[in-house]
Amino acid sequence: MANTLVITDDLVISPSALEFRFSRSGGPGGQHVNKVSSRVVVYYDVLHAPELNDEQRLRILHASRSHIGADGKLRFASQRSRSQWKNREFAVSKLVEHLRNVLRPGKKREPTRASHTSKERRLRRKERHARKKVMRRAVTSDD
Repeated sequence: MANTLVITDDLVISPSALEFRFSRSGGPGGQHVNKVSSRVVVYYDVLHAPELNDEQRLRILHASRSHIGADGKLRFASQRSRSQWKNREFAVSKLVEHLRNVLRPGKKREPTRASHTSKERRLRRKERHARKKVMRRAVTSDD
């Protein structure tokens, strides 16, 4: 694992800011799975991270609701491998990829106009709908 985690040009996370917990993996594996704590969970404290500015913190908190606990820590787990070290790398790469996606600036929307055809189509649809409503009314005789 690298010394620092480069997320964006202006955000670098120190490995000391990450917290790791290890446990036994679930699933098949025979005797090995009962002896080795190879499952890795990596935590990153978003609420108290000094390297995040307020805008970054809010974007991460908003976009990561399913990965953040009540304590404000971002959590990613890995139990893909039998190796604790590989699982550690997988979990950290998940965290880095998630942060990069969340902090990537969005595309600016360019306003467009509705085409002539789409306007006509909408009006025809409205007319059909109105006729259908008229046909549903009770029949009254004017005689």
